[in-house]
Amino acid sequence: MQNLSTSHLSHIIQIYKKINDIKEGCIQILATFAKDQSPAVVLRKSSRSRIKMERKINPLMKVVEERDHEIAALRKKMQTREIAESSQIPVVKAGDNRKNVVQENQP
Repeated sequence: MQNLSTSHLSHIIQIYKKINDIKEGCIQILATFAKDQSPAVVLRKSSRSRIKMERKINPLMKVVEERDHEIAALRKKMQTREIAESSQIPVVKAGDNRKNVVQENQP
């Protein structure tokens, strides 16, 4: 179960890196525009670039949110299982050393 959540976290980190790469690319584009063109032209082009960037980032953010929900569900499942396992104690019946019976721990 631990490997599954680790792979999810690894996948999320990769997505965040892609998002940062896209942001850095847009910043470089804006810097190039600013060198050669008037502010009005730069604003129009940067607006288009921002829209393109948002179109690329939004699907990635949805994937991240889905993975976050999956990770939260897995953590909850693991906690529930750990609680259930901790509330059980092994009981050995007298006269039978080979057989262990699990009985719920009554407070």
